[in-house]
Amino acid sequence: MKMGQKGGVLVLVLLVGLFLIGVVSCLKNVKLKVPRAVVRGQDAVLQCHYDLEGDKLYSVKWYRGNFEFFRYSPGENPKIKQFKLRGLNVNEGESKDTQVVLEKVSQDISGMYSCEVTADQPSFFTDMRTSELKVIDLPKKDPQIDGLKTRYKLEDVLKANCCSEGSYPAANLTWYINGIPVQEKFIWHLEPAIYNEDGLVT
Repeated sequence: MKMGQKGGVLVLVLLVGLFLIGVVSCLKNVKLKVPRAVVRGQDAVLQCHYDLEGDKLYSVKWYRGNFEFFRYSPGENPKIKQFKLRGLNVNEGESKDTQVVLEKVSQDISGMYSCEVTADQPSFFTDMRTSELKVIDLPKKDPQIDGLKTRYKLEDVLKANCCSEGSYPAANLTWYINGIPVQEKFIWHLEPAIYNEDGLVT
C-alpha cells in the first residue's frame, strides 16, 4: 500500500513538472525595437518581436506609460482595437501583430512605450518589454558664430559665441580649431533659452 502511494505521488510530480515545462517554454524572446529619436512630423515605427514556439497568439497590447492605446487580437473580430490617447495617431493599415506605426509624431508623445504579448490557451503566458521614444526637432539652420576676428596676434585672447537656434532638445555644440577639438576648460557653456511657443530652444 505504501509503495503504491509513493508511486502515485511520483507520477503526479512528473506530470506537474512536464506541464510546467510546457507553460514556461511557450513564449520567449520578446524584443521591443523603438527608434532612439524621431523627428517631429515624421512617422515612428515601433516593433515587437517574439517566439511563441508553436503556440497561438492571444493578443499584443501597446501602452504609452500605463495607458493602452493599441491591441491586436487575432481571435477577435475586429482583430485591431484602438484606444484614443491625446496626440497619438495610429496608422491602422500599417500596424499589425509585430508593429505599430505612429503618424506625424509630436513632442507630446515622447515617453515610455511597452509591448505586452500574451500566448493563447492553455498557458496564457504573458511577457512585456518597455523602451523610451523621444521626439526631437532638428536645428532650422547651421550654427552661427559671432565675435570672431579675421586676425589675431600671438597671445591675444579669442572670444567668440556659437549659437544654434530652433531645436529640441538643445543642440550639442563642439568647438574646433584647425580640425582639433578645443579643450573643455576653454569653453563656457550657456543655459539654453526658449526660442518660441513650440518649446524649441537656442
